[in-house]
Amino acid sequence: DAKILILDNHDDFGGHAKRNEFSAQGHMLLGAGGSLNLEQAAMGESEISLLKEIGVNFTELRESVEPGYLIHDPMSRHGIYLNRAIYGEDRSVLADWNLLWAGIGDFEGAIRSLNLSKADERGLIALVSGENDFLEDIPLEDRERFARTTSYATFLRERVGLSEQGIKITEPWVKALHCAGAEAVSIQEVFRAGAPGLNTLMPMAEGEGDEESVDPDAYRYPIFPDGNASVARLLVRQLVPAVVGGDLAQNVVTSQFDYSQLDQKDALVRLRLNSTVVNARNLDDQQVEISYVAKGEAQAVRAKHCILAGYGGIVPHLCPDLPEAQKKHLAYGVKAPFICTNVLLRNAEAVRKAGVSGYQCPGSFYSLFASAPPVNVGDFRVPSKATDPMVVWMLHVPTPRVANGLSARDAYRLGRHKLLSMSFDDIESATLGQLAGMFGSAGFDAGRD
Repeated sequence: DAKILILDNHDDFGGHAKRNEFSAQGHMLLGAGGSLNLEQAAMGESEISLLKEIGVNFTELRESVEPGYLIHDPMSRHGIYLNRAIYGEDRSVLADWNLLWAGIGDFEGAIRSLNLSKADERGLIALVSGENDFLEDIPLEDRERFARTTSYATFLRERVGLSEQGIKITEPWVKALHCAGAEAVSIQEVFRAGAPGLNTLMPMAEGEGDEESVDPDAYRYPIFPDGNASVARLLVRQLVPAVVGGDLAQNVVTSQFDYSQLDQKDALVRLRLNSTVVNARNLDDQQVEISYVAKGEAQAVRAKHCILAGYGGIVPHLCPDLPEAQKKHLAYGVKAPFICTNVLLRNAEAVRKAGVSGYQCPGSFYSLFASAPPVNVGDFRVPSKATDPMVVWMLHVPTPRVANGLSARDAYRLGRHKLLSMSFDDIESATLGQLAGMFGSAGFDAGRD
């Protein structure tokens, strides 16, 4: 019977899991925000139990993703896009790149097809094959420490002999998972991002190089067509049932939410959007007072208990009464800055011609490019004809290169400053320029499409 008020500073619920909804040529199209998939393997019992309780069907979701989707199945066939500015011409090379980087398949032929310098070609082939011991001067007992304390870029440059062009080839997934380049991530860490060279430091046992030895479900996470926005919708439906009717488990993606029901006076649970909390403090009478701003006016509410959930670096400013040690520890972590851009293409024929769902883009403004999640669940269907509209998702990392003693945390701060200072025109220009470079030869025209 507890009365609960949730104050959310955004204009919609979900935080990073922001729903991106488009309408074009009679189709509803969806794009993921900053929260893409359900990383089931990292969840504990309580998380999985909660998600199942609100209606998430992990098995159904996994089976609803169209085969070969890069974000759902990184081992699938996709492209590496090499841009004109760094590699001399705009070109894309399609292959099972993440399997090849692991030494599975004809990696030598694939690396040669990139048309890199002979030195980079030799270095990458040696790196993937595992036949060269690039650490022969380091005793076995010291190699783990070396891998933990040496950046991947330093290793590639000084030990493998790659140029800056060659190093960039390895970076897209590293950037996507670490929000920084190879100079800021250790050798040990990059292999979790699928970077080439694992065989050099951890040679495969007999049989591990076969495709049959790869467990497909180990990395194929469930995903909704709008990313984790559907999870937020399911949670809100559980808290405020009146917000939507019908069988939400079947129609969560397409259901119309009645936002007027979120903050009803007599409801036990109320969700108040556009309400920015500015202060939280304990009072002497075993109550807590929360001050917030809504519609330009300062307001306050009191309750017996409060849960303050948000970015740790902001919490000390919202709750100044915290112990100094706790404030210091909360300030240690720095958010990794990303730009997740969704683009609606009126006609996606040029993008669909290659027959792959995504690209790694070394050295480009956007490191990763993929279609919006091709997930047909409930009564939602993704348009799939050649000339149908399409939403594409692109990931940019604004973090500068980590050099001259700069820490990754400070680099993140600089990257966030850069992100906040960029104009929409800057982002749009970079977006259209990269799309033109990637798909112009297939007929893409930014002004038309």
